Amino acid sequence: QVGAAAFLTSAAQAALARIYVGNIFFEISEDDIKTVFERCGTIRSVQMTREPANGNKHKGFCFIEFASCESAETAIATMNGYQLAGRSLRVGRPHNPAASLTGNIQASAPA
Repeated sequence: QVGAAAFLTSAAQAALARIYVGNIFFEISEDDIKTVFERCGTIRSVQMTREPANGNKHKGFCFIEFASCESAETAIATMNGYQLAGRSLRVGRPHNPAASLTGNIQASAPA
C-alpha cells in the first residue's frame, strides 16, 4: 500500500512540509528555532523575515520547512502553545502556502 504523500506533486509535498511559527520573542534566532523544532524531524530550512528599519530584528514569526510532511504534522501537534522565552508559540499551516514557498511572506497568523 502506497502512502497518500506518494500521490502528491513535489510542490504539494513541500507545501505540506512547511509550517508557520508565530509569537516568537525578538531575541530568538533561526538557530534557536531549529534547535527547538529538530525534535519533530529533520529541518531543511528556517526562514525569518528581518525588518531593517527596526535594527534588523525579525518580525516575530518564521516558516520552517521539514524534510517530510509527517515531521511538519508532528510539529503542529506538539509545539503549538510551547513556551519559548516566556512566550507561547503559535504553530500551524501558513494561510498562503504558495507565498511561504516563494518567500513572499504576506501570510497572516493561523487562527
